[in-house]
Amino acid sequence: MVESRKTVEKWEHQHGGVCAFVCKNIKAEKSSLSSPDILVIDLGGVWIINAYILPVGSRFLGFTDIPSEDKLLETIQLCMVVDATKKLIVAMDANARIGDVIPYPLHPQRVSQDKIITTRGRRFLKVCAERNLCIINGTSKEISTQGAYTSHQHNGKAVVDYILVSESMSHC
Repeated sequence: MVESRKTVEKWEHQHGGVCAFVCKNIKAEKSSLSSPDILVIDLGGVWIINAYILPVGSRFLGFTDIPSEDKLLETIQLCMVVDATKKLIVAMDANARIGDVIPYPLHPQRVSQDKIITTRGRRFLKVCAERNLCIINGTSKEISTQGAYTSHQHNGKAVVDYILVSESMSHC
């Protein structure tokens, strides 16, 4: 399943979007809640959101009328309103940094190699708290090295990619 960005003539290079590979034996539908850089998959009892949020200050921010960060937050809310009984999994490159902060008191403790917290990161934590979303990164539920860097760029390392799940799925 794919959700591509629309073509914009004034841009030199056209690229971007998100995709997900789904096994043939899994009943999955691409939801109409999908939008550029946000792919929503309906698995019946679970919503899966695969999202890419452009970095702050990106020259590609104009490809959509609504900033991708705002659109993701709106999509999470819509998924919860459309069917509140469904669980939610969000896999995203948020380009947000949250250090090892937890979004709400009953959230499992987290560790992170990245200690920086950005403005977008604070907003992201607030949404997790408001929606009872558990951040898997840095908890004992993370299978790989807990809190490991997810981005390795020429200008440094950071944790900007996250997996969120409904609190009921994580047993937070």
